[in-house]
Amino acid sequence: MNRLNISQFLLFLWLSPLLMAQNLIDNGGFETYTALPNNVMQSNLFVGWSKCNQGGGGTPDYFHTNATGLVQLPNSFYATLNPHSGNAAMGIIAYHGVSTDYREYIAHQFNSPLVVGAAYQLTYWISNGQYNGNYGGSGCNHLGVAFSLSEPQQNSTLPLNISPQFTTNSVLYDTNWQQLSYTFYPDSAYQYIVLGNFQDNANTQIQNFENNPIAIAYYFIDDVSLTRIDDNVGLAEVPSAPVRFIYDQNTQSISLTGTEIPQENVEIYNLSGKKMWCKPLLDSEIIDIQSWPKGIYFYRFISKNAASQGGKFVKY
Repeated sequence: MNRLNISQFLLFLWLSPLLMAQNLIDNGGFETYTALPNNVMQSNLFVGWSKCNQGGGGTPDYFHTNATGLVQLPNSFYATLNPHSGNAAMGIIAYHGVSTDYREYIAHQFNSPLVVGAAYQLTYWISNGQYNGNYGGSGCNHLGVAFSLSEPQQNSTLPLNISPQFTTNSVLYDTNWQQLSYTFYPDSAYQYIVLGNFQDNANTQIQNFENNPIAIAYYFIDDVSLTRIDDNVGLAEVPSAPVRFIYDQNTQSISLTGTEIPQENVEIYNLSGKKMWCKPLLDSEIIDIQSWPKGIYFYRFISKNAASQGGKFVKY
């Protein structure tokens, strides 16, 4: 597991207020339901989600700490675990060694279409849970996320015939919760998000970690979040700061100006916390960022006489 060093931790604390945004996925934690589950295959009970084929297809499972029977957490039939947060989680089969090419998916429709070219941050948490000898015990790759204009329809229980925008290349298996995160720039006004494995068995790598007689990759999912993060695209400025910071998309440059510049130290970081630019500003300056990778960047001004101020911008 990667660990943050102290400078990354301090950067995280500084960026945290800037990263607060509205989750565009309703019920991303599966806490809202029409009734508590009392058996497997009751994904119809959590509100706002579907299984991509209401008349058939795969059958995801809904788990809750107040459920009864095989789906009560933390000691469910499938594995032992607590929700990542709250009281609920859901589960899907991403690979089944006997029911060849059997797949399960969950889909969610947004309240309004995504904005083409805007920047979005997708995060969700997955876990295989603690193996209890009943089910699962394997991990696979190609756990993916697809954005689509309409809700895909699964043919029987076969993999969906759509291409995900994101997929994991390595085999994922963890008894604890782990976070998957992607930055996304829609090329269409997508209205749905779908989670699952979109490859068939022949093109999926499977690894049996618990020596289960049947190789089954079963994943619990919780806290799905999609937030728009480009509020300052095109014009990034902190009006109250001594330095005016303006990002010009057309010229791919940053303009730093100010009438009274008290030897401000200007710092710019990428999303991973890497320092891209740092320099005491003694006069107005233009920074050419054409060679910088596309993505989200954060900046701040540090003065001896004032508290640090900052903001964010997205480079296309």
